[in-house]
Amino acid sequence: MPPIQFHETRMGAYFLERTMPEMVKQLTRIADALERAGARQPPEASQSEASVPSADEDSPEAPKSP
Repeated sequence: MPPIQFHETRMGAYFLERTMPEMVKQLTRIADALERAGARQPPEASQSEASVPSADEDSPEAPKSP
């Protein structure tokens, strides 16, 4: 007798018929919200947030040379 496949079980069927479609729906909502949030930001703000500031000698995080 071959082993039972996941989709043949009650939990597997529920997962594939209910849980997965709901996950796709929610991920779509998240993606749409992120697109709307990105569209509201001015281009210069999104670019400056994405870049990592370099450490200057005057900044407290920069190591001091002896």
